[in-house]
Amino acid sequence: MTSYKTKKRESVKYKKLELNKYGFFQSEKEVFEEVARKTGLIQLGSGGSAWWCRHPLAFLVEAADDICYRIMDLEDGFNMGYIDYQTTKNLLIDVAGERYRSNLIHGINLSENRENIRFLRGKAINKLIDVAERAFTENEEGLLTGEFDESLLDQDKELKDKIKNIKKEIKDKVYNCQEVLSVEIAGYNVISTLMEEFIASVNGDLSIRDQRNKKSAKVKQILPGKALEEQMYGEKYLNTLRVLDYLSGMTDSYAVALFKQIQGIALPGNR
Repeated sequence: MTSYKTKKRESVKYKKLELNKYGFFQSEKEVFEEVARKTGLIQLGSGGSAWWCRHPLAFLVEAADDICYRIMDLEDGFNMGYIDYQTTKNLLIDVAGERYRSNLIHGINLSENRENIRFLRGKAINKLIDVAERAFTENEEGLLTGEFDESLLDQDKELKDKIKNIKKEIKDKVYNCQEVLSVEIAGYNVISTLMEEFIASVNGDLSIRDQRNKKSAKVKQILPGKALEEQMYGEKYLNTLRVLDYLSGMTDSYAVALFKQIQGIALPGNR
């Protein structure tokens, strides 16, 4: 493939897909600008705006991510009992190809059904990899100039609809089931509470806050030493980022345990 740095264009309109992609924190702006220069990313807009076309290899990463989410989540939905065997089998055959139906074990027990789904999952993933590879090669010019900004998997129009069917089935039967929704709702409460408590503790004037509320100072002491050492008074944005970095490194079980302790629901060592 031609070097990404050799292809240039004067301007480009912002596309819907670009607007859906997350960027970077302002604290990392200078670092990202350096990465963009050294990897030859094409800058968008004018006046030195911090907006660039995605690198061609990013489209492959995106495709790999989509393949895993769609196919693996479908298999997980079947294994957890949210999606029935016949539906899972037919959705995977739609992607992998009808010819694989004859390779399935004609049994009725759960073990044989799971073996069939594992087989079809592998074939479906292989098919999607081939589609992504072909789309990447066929759209080389647009990828190098930044004009191409679509999902690689969407280039096969027939397969695009079949992937949408899988996405809809997962959403209806897995993501929106009562058990999953209950966990998500509880998760929102846990994360939002921890964020509020820690951000208030690092950004507040503790010498004043302590006169009204001792809790904030205590909560602050839970933060790891590195986060406290790097705390910058008056730099609320950077302090908030450090709290978010700390929270994102927590396991689910630790976050829940810490939430219970801060809320007074449970004490350390008690179950």
